[in-house]
Amino acid sequence: MNNASAQTSTDEIRLADISSFLIRNRVLILIFVAFGLLLSLAYATFTPKIYEARWQLEVAQSNGKALEPPTVLMQRLRAPTTYTEDVRKLCGMPINGDFGDNLGGKLKIAATKGILNMLEFKVSATSASAAHSCAKAITAMIFSMQNKLIEEQSFGSRQQMSKYQESLAEASRQMERIRKSEVVSFAYLSHLDKSNWLRDRIDALQIEALAVQPAKLLTPIQVPGKHVSPKMSLALILGGLIGMIAGILGALIRERSRTAL
Repeated sequence: MNNASAQTSTDEIRLADISSFLIRNRVLILIFVAFGLLLSLAYATFTPKIYEARWQLEVAQSNGKALEPPTVLMQRLRAPTTYTEDVRKLCGMPINGDFGDNLGGKLKIAATKGILNMLEFKVSATSASAAHSCAKAITAMIFSMQNKLIEEQSFGSRQQMSKYQESLAEASRQMERIRKSEVVSFAYLSHLDKSNWLRDRIDALQIEALAVQPAKLLTPIQVPGKHVSPKMSLALILGGLIGMIAGILGALIRERSRTAL
């Protein structure tokens, strides 16, 4: 019981000491807080504003499967060599020089959880118009890259279909010769089976060509009118907090120096 009372009394004394310390040094602490707020206000006012463009894009697909997995596209977009001269120019990057990954950190890409073949993009710039122009250039470049993948697949499919069609024509000629000979043979049945298989493959390739979907925007490019950085409220909170801590430290140093004297 006595120990509990002593502990309570000690806590009350400590709180009283802290309160007395803050009251004695309130002017100094408030000066530091005001100074911190002024510095944070100046930082938020004079630091260049950063605006951000956002959009969502679905990659090209064939039968519901991405021609290029989104993770592979994300890796390609990390490399500076991926970007065209037009993108470099509109996004404020050196045209002939090198820069860091993801447009020097200006571009952010994330895969959407639970949704296949979709990516979310964010790109930052010093003005809303610059962010929008950069986003349009990046999107156009991605569309061009994805269309090349479609062309490559279509070229391979067309070549394969041409071979199947030639083989089908040859099998049909062979069947016609056998039919004219009026002799039913296993050769005729073999060519018939081959013709049926070739027709199935040709039909499958035609269906596959119809199932190709080019890359497309799922949400349009949007640039909020309000800048994303610097944030005035956050800057003021941090400035006031840092100023208060600095004021308390200054008050402690002052009181200890007085005690030492």
